[in-house]
Amino acid sequence: MKTISINLYKFSELSEEAKQTAIQKYYESEEYPFLEDDLTENCCELLREKDIDINNINLFYSLSYSQGDGLCFTGELKKDGITLNLTHNGHYYYAKSVNMEYYDADGEEIEEENETAQELKSIYFDICDKLEKEGYSILEYRMNNEEMSELCEANDYYFLENGTMRNY
Repeated sequence: MKTISINLYKFSELSEEAKQTAIQKYYESEEYPFLEDDLTENCCELLREKDIDINNINLFYSLSYSQGDGLCFTGELKKDGITLNLTHNGHYYYAKSVNMEYYDADGEEIEEENETAQELKSIYFDICDKLEKEGYSILEYRMNNEEMSELCEANDYYFLENGTMRNY
């Protein structure tokens, strides 16, 4: 039998360089499990603030700073007897990757030059922009040393001297 002994450190005991390594590695595996739900809830709230009735809102996003990245949503937006039907088109998720069809109160398709149709279109793009910025701000957030130390202390996380997490 062979026994190997290694030293494990609390986050607060690491060098500044090792702390930054630990924080970076922590975020590499972060999955943001509630991001879609939170952004969808915020989307619906923003639409309701504009007195828009909503139906079947589904959010799609890709937020990795690559070409074609962004955020869009699909569903029906209704205001003042006009319905904007949003359907996703293509392989990418950004505000302009949806088809927009407008209908009057009788279900007849209308042109987007209608004043309410233009307002719905403007609101859609404004909300996509706000939610995309919010999503990026969540993904870009990094804990400072104090916050990370509290997280590690609460979860009993330990590290090698170089900042690599080791829990047994």
